[in-house]
Amino acid sequence: MRKLLISALLVCSVAPWAGTARAVSVTGGDTTLRLTVDANALGVDISAVGSATVAPGGNAFLLPITLGEVTPDFKIGSVEHEGSGLDLDFGGATLRMENLRFDLSERQVVADLSSGPLALSLEVFNLKHCVDVVTAEVPCTGASGSPNEFGLFLRPQAADFFENDVFGDRVFDDDDQIFLATVNHSSVPEPAGLAWLALALGGIGIGSHGRRRS
Repeated sequence: MRKLLISALLVCSVAPWAGTARAVSVTGGDTTLRLTVDANALGVDISAVGSATVAPGGNAFLLPITLGEVTPDFKIGSVEHEGSGLDLDFGGATLRMENLRFDLSERQVVADLSSGPLALSLEVFNLKHCVDVVTAEVPCTGASGSPNEFGLFLRPQAADFFENDVFGDRVFDDDDQIFLATVNHSSVPEPAGLAWLALALGGIGIGSHGRRRS
């Protein structure tokens, strides 16, 4: 009877912890933005802004993660990059894109855009999870199939802003994949999960103690 009670305790305590994909708080790390268009051929010069840096080898940028919460499968949550971004220069026009927020649940990237006197916050990219679309009609360019990879596809409203207000109709088009993003975050263990694990381990200890006495 005692063994059955201990077994039931273990099942009840471990199952909720192991079977539920809960979001964990993101404490740091960075997101790599790798260009999937030929910026040189387009005549666009891209440079890092704020705390963003150029990744080794060029053609990619590292944006420090400042805040967020994500599930282990990267299907739910958000990741923020406050204080960093990119400048896109085309001839005499410069567009600044900063403070990118990846909304994994809504599948979009919101950013602050500015060019001269113009400034607005806008849903700039559709965020496609590359695990989901690697074999789709519009796959992620450059994806390896890792769950932390996302294609950033230019939304029509953002493309209109680029064309009509900044660069003219000469650079990016609707639904172009501009970047492949790789989210490399650090996080803290979920307190609730640790509590369930401690309870389960405690049950194992009780069971071992009971067997030694009997």
